[in-house]
Amino acid sequence: MKNFRIDFIGIGAPKCATTWLTYCLDEHPQICLPKLNKVNELNYFSRSRAGNTKSEYEENGIFGYKKAFYPCNFSNTNKKIGEMSTHYMPDMQTAKIIKKNFPKVKLIASIRNPVDRSYSDYLMHKHFGLAEKDSFITAFNKRKKDP
Repeated sequence: MKNFRIDFIGIGAPKCATTWLTYCLDEHPQICLPKLNKVNELNYFSRSRAGNTKSEYEENGIFGYKKAFYPCNFSNTNKKIGEMSTHYMPDMQTAKIIKKNFPKVKLIASIRNPVDRSYSDYLMHKHFGLAEKDSFITAFNKRKKDP
């Protein structure tokens, strides 16, 4: 894979402004991000949160990852190439894959105050009518007890 390089990978957590950061990076003329349909994150190296399915990396290897960056010119060293994905941070297998394939990649960690992040997540679930029927405090305390 001559000239294939990734300069940065964002490993932010959900509800920590990774989508906003992706939009900002995408506007910069010297940055190339994967062009995705209907989703903002590639999450190529991570398995589903349930852990019962293979990652795209396990299915398609590093060549499949390269295909996601088809509009990027890897020979143009003036442009930085990368992505942001929120499922990478908690997955130790992902860290090993990234280190193996891109040992010199820069990591961008987008983090947030945990309480603010939890409340934002709670509001999103409530807005979309997902399972959240309880108050924030009740829902938070229930999740705190879950392993």
